[in-house]
Amino acid sequence: MTKWLSGLKLQVCSHSMRLQTCESSQHVLSSCCEDSSMPVAGEWPQICNFNVNSMNACINANSTHEFYIVAFSMSSVGQLVLFLGIMIIYLLTFLGNVSIIILVYFAAKLHTPMYFFLCNLAVVDITSSSTCIPKLLTITLTQDHRISFDWCMTQMFFFLLCANGEIFMLTSMAFDRYVAICKPLQYHTIMRKNVYVVLAASAWTVATLNSISHVVLTSILEFCNSHDINNFFCDLNSVIALSSTDVTSRKVFMFFETVLISVERYRPILESIGIG
Repeated sequence: MTKWLSGLKLQVCSHSMRLQTCESSQHVLSSCCEDSSMPVAGEWPQICNFNVNSMNACINANSTHEFYIVAFSMSSVGQLVLFLGIMIIYLLTFLGNVSIIILVYFAAKLHTPMYFFLCNLAVVDITSSSTCIPKLLTITLTQDHRISFDWCMTQMFFFLLCANGEIFMLTSMAFDRYVAICKPLQYHTIMRKNVYVVLAASAWTVATLNSISHVVLTSILEFCNSHDINNFFCDLNSVIALSSTDVTSRKVFMFFETVLISVERYRPILESIGIG
């Protein structure tokens, strides 16, 4: 009977191990390990150590483990209201930006640099919202907070792409407005089609390279302490905060990159004012 109870206790402990309930599972394992009345006490510590190490398995690019997006914690009624509110806002955002793109495409009078940049901003808005909101809606509706490592890095890439693309696109729009206001007679000469196309392409290229660098540097980190992302999507800072690897050099890189982007954001405008 004692051996049968010991085997049953082993099964209960093994089935209690889940990544989503790490803390409670570790409590179960520790309570099992502390029981010295079991006849297989010599074998039990090895089993306990194996299970604890399995639970604390590190997440990295080569693992099959998952992150856990905390998102919002509320009652069922609150979740339903949140789901409906977010879905309405997302649909309005999506349809509004698609309408802008279609209108600019079919209206010949709107084929100007300003509306060209506006269409690019609409694409940025659609991409950024579609990167985060669908997963948030799924979490709110199904309460499945899990997200794989690959999907998390993909979400991070597109969000950073849109964030950086929006910064440089707004800079291009500011330059366009400066030329239109301060040099109206030379506007069509300066803002030729190849000029504003190059400006937009440069914005997307810089944003893509910057996003790739961040995703690659983040993917080589290891996450052994916690897998809970305290956000509603895979935000860069939230993910880095979970890393068990030393990220001091990474934070220094992010600081200097932010300074560089800020300088490059205003450089074309300042140079234009100086030329003027």
